[in-house]
Formats: sequence, C-alpha cells, structure tokens
Amino acid sequence: MKTFQISNHNYIKTTLITGASSGLGKATAVLFAKNGWKVIATMRSPENENELTGISNIDLIKLDVTQSQDIDALVNQGILCDMAYLGQP
Repeated sequence: MKTFQISNHNYIKTTLITGASSGLGKATAVLFAKNGWKVIATMRSPENENELTGISNIDLIKLDVTQSQDIDALVNQGILCDMAYLGQP
C-alpha cells in the first residue's frame, strides 16, 4: 500500500468513495485500489456487491448519503472524522 509521512509518522493513503456500487464510483474504487491505495467503498447495499469483494485493499461499507443516521454511524465508528481538525495542535 502507498504511504505518506507527516512528522515522522507513516500513514496509508486512504480514500472514501461514495456510490461505489456502479459506474464512476466503482471504476474510481478499482483505479485507486490498483494504484496501491486503501479504499473505503460505500454503497447502499454492499451485501449485493460481488466484483469489489475480491480486491483485498477495498473495504465495503453500507452508506446512504441521504440518511443522516448512516453518516452518524460512520462517524461513531471512526471511519469519518471532522477534517477541520486534521493538522491542528
């Protein structure tokens, strides 16, 4: 996996992609995964996905971006964070 360094700490390059069940979302997830990134691929029904499940650096997560409870669940699990705090002391 690709990494980057900030203040002597190594981090895995990670991207979160919404709408990864088809079309541009799925193609983007595959592209990032093939280029060594960890991919968090979100979709409304990950249990129906077959193609992305075979790619080791892709994690499938249920997310309907129109449902605030789905977004809250990702925040509570630590998957999403408040980006405004990154890099702050």
